[in-house]
Amino acid sequence: MSNKEARGLQNKICLAELPKLLREAQRRVGIDNVAAVSALILTSPDDRKWLANLTSRDWIGFAPVCIIFCLDYSLPRHSCPAGSALSFDTLTAFIRGTTAVAAWAQAVSEIVKETGMRIKAIPDLLTNAVQVADRLELPRLTFPVIALVLGHDELSTEDTNLGPVRIHFGRYQPPSPEETTSIQDWWRTSRDKLVKTYCRAAGRELITALDKAGFDLNNSAFTNPSEEELSGKAAARRMRQLCRSTAYKRGLMNRNHLRLQLALIAQAAGQPDHAQRLLLEALAAEPDAPDILGCLALVAQIKGQLEKATDYIGRAIVSRPECAWLRYVQGHIILRQGLTEQAKASFNQALEQDASLIEAWLDLAKLAEEQGKPEEALAIYRQARESAGPSATLLNNEGLCLVSLGRYTEAIECYQEALKLKANDPAVLANLALVLGQEGEYEEAVLLYNKALRARPQDPNLLNNKGYCLGRLGKYEEALNCYELALQTDSQIDLLHNKASCLTRLGRYQEALNCYDQVLSSTPSDPSTLNNRGLCLLALGRFREALHCFDEALALQPETAVFWGNKGACLFQQGMYQEALAAYERALTLAPEELPYYSGKGMCLDYLGYAEEAVACYNRALKLA
Repeated sequence: MSNKEARGLQNKICLAELPKLLREAQRRVGIDNVAAVSALILTSPDDRKWLANLTSRDWIGFAPVCIIFCLDYSLPRHSCPAGSALSFDTLTAFIRGTTAVAAWAQAVSEIVKETGMRIKAIPDLLTNAVQVADRLELPRLTFPVIALVLGHDELSTEDTNLGPVRIHFGRYQPPSPEETTSIQDWWRTSRDKLVKTYCRAAGRELITALDKAGFDLNNSAFTNPSEEELSGKAAARRMRQLCRSTAYKRGLMNRNHLRLQLALIAQAAGQPDHAQRLLLEALAAEPDAPDILGCLALVAQIKGQLEKATDYIGRAIVSRPECAWLRYVQGHIILRQGLTEQAKASFNQALEQDASLIEAWLDLAKLAEEQGKPEEALAIYRQARESAGPSATLLNNEGLCLVSLGRYTEAIECYQEALKLKANDPAVLANLALVLGQEGEYEEAVLLYNKALRARPQDPNLLNNKGYCLGRLGKYEEALNCYELALQTDSQIDLLHNKASCLTRLGRYQEALNCYDQVLSSTPSDPSTLNNRGLCLLALGRFREALHCFDEALALQPETAVFWGNKGACLFQQGMYQEALAAYERALTLAPEELPYYSGKGMCLDYLGYAEEAVACYNRALKLA
């Protein structure tokens, strides 16, 4: 079919009617309230050819219309109130949403068939989700699920079914011997290609796509986790890794296997009591199972039951002494008891058994840093990379250690190497941006913060730091926007202070004053805030209130030159030149090389009639300028 014929079919399909058709299908399946689905209609030859190449179906390039149906949580995720019960970035939400999208696509297919037009689904779009998302410029939490191709002659020729549909009445009927033989024959002829090639590759692609799209592969239900919740998730991850490392095999539907999986989910959800109950039930059936004992030790540690944790981990090690992960967990339990050197010994034992155990390297380095030995920590990070191989996490932590030593150039190199391994890691991006900002590379830092914010669009620390860099670039409106976004999810005093500073720069003194009042309601004796509030009042012409703020600040920090200088300016504005002169002279005794204080002193002397002394102050100010 030529492009001209395709355009003719497009007219026949009537593209103007497609939106109406899509909405009718949406109504049929009851998708409403939340804008959680999207459809992209592709009609250009380039897009159709691209999809044909991607899916290895040449005929798609000649089909007049392709529709990509997407799960779209981008709008609701960023529009719902922070901390709401809704969580759009979990695997549960993904599964629920893809079901809705598939139902919508099925309804569209039925409506199109009613018109007599041919239509076919391309279900394996999921295995190419990364490429589709990049091509169509999909935002975070928007995921391509299925494609429908309309109006081509070959749509009825391709068969992707594995076999005949089985129909049951009332109860599921076991397969007949003929059916069993048929499926065994199919498996023998297809397994190598299907399992070794397609299934494994598809699984990797899907995991990559989910991670890139922003869905939480740990199945967390938390939108803004607390430290306690984070520790619960961390423990669940360690429990999962411990279970894998002990290689304790059970059947998929084994009761204890199910208990263990439920315990992992309970721990990740911040329910250690529930996790502990499930694990104790499992232990009653398998008293020497090292994975169950190790998980119990982790949960007991989280709950502060250190004696129980020590007992469980000791029994687990007796059962599986060669398991490095058990030694690692033992080190953590010992560390909770304040026995640092013994904990180090356990971590080192774990590394003797498995030198690739990055977690043990990280904890050893952390202990060295906490003991004030950054050089020792640095050596551990470098030894870890030699032993465990390339790791973005190790490089990131090494960069942090180098920053603490003031070795910024080496830290930047570490972060850049980490990004080669994990290009969109928001933690690494943020750390690199922070160093570049400290080095005055504000524009480059802003670009990196933008990348990090794609993964964490509401992270208040990222927004705060980006706002600082924008402020240093003189882009105060953009900086203000960052602080306001951050304040939607966090009420840090620093954020309010930074917002007020931006408003002051923009000449919006009353709004800045309101912010400073909020800050002072939490920290009424902060001299810096009192001083800044005084400057806003001074700009608004409210001199007496401003003078009161400067006096309060000076009562708290009487040796701060800036406060004396601002008090001098306030007194001068009120015509109190002798008092202003005294304030400027006090400022100059504390900061003798500050131009504004010489200039202010000169003006006071001028107004008081001391012309020669005034000229001397002006000349001094000119030299400093």
